[in-house]
Amino acid sequence: SVPLVVSTPYIDPFPNALPLNSAYHIENTPNNLRYPPEQYPNKPASTKNDVSIQIKRVALWDSYTVQTPTKYQTVGPSAGKKFVIVIVEVTNYAGNEIIISPYPSNFELLYDGSNFLPTEIKYPVQAASISYTSESIGRNEQTGGTLVYEVPSSLTLNQSYIRLIYLEDDGKNPVWHLK
Repeated sequence: SVPLVVSTPYIDPFPNALPLNSAYHIENTPNNLRYPPEQYPNKPASTKNDVSIQIKRVALWDSYTVQTPTKYQTVGPSAGKKFVIVIVEVTNYAGNEIIISPYPSNFELLYDGSNFLPTEIKYPVQAASISYTSESIGRNEQTGGTLVYEVPSSLTLNQSYIRLIYLEDDGKNPVWHLK
């Protein structure tokens, strides 16, 4: 007798995930945020902060090269692993406060029930971008860069997601599908 193999269909755990290049906007209306500042003669009006976060591009790589001040250095994965390279862009569109962009560890990669955090990389990743770091950005300013995740070599992008962790209720945090 031949054993019967039944493949279970893939069930998307995040059917409402944002597609790549979609902006997720974080808006707030702090009471103390006023524009123009109080010292101006015009009456101050409330303004909203509007911070856009986008996952711009994603790639699967077997290795990557960083550009240190003195040389190029190729980094390979551990056995049975590969790398997911993610390009993130954060823009502060409105409001009058300097904002702090999310930390790299706020972007978790989700695949097959596991969560992965990015590897800390000090130098620019060749063919990708500068390494993403959290920084202060003012109104109409932008920051971004590369996040690198070491993942199982079985990972496929069509079953992978990036979740931005910034709210305590995980169900309300934005998720991007990496396909």
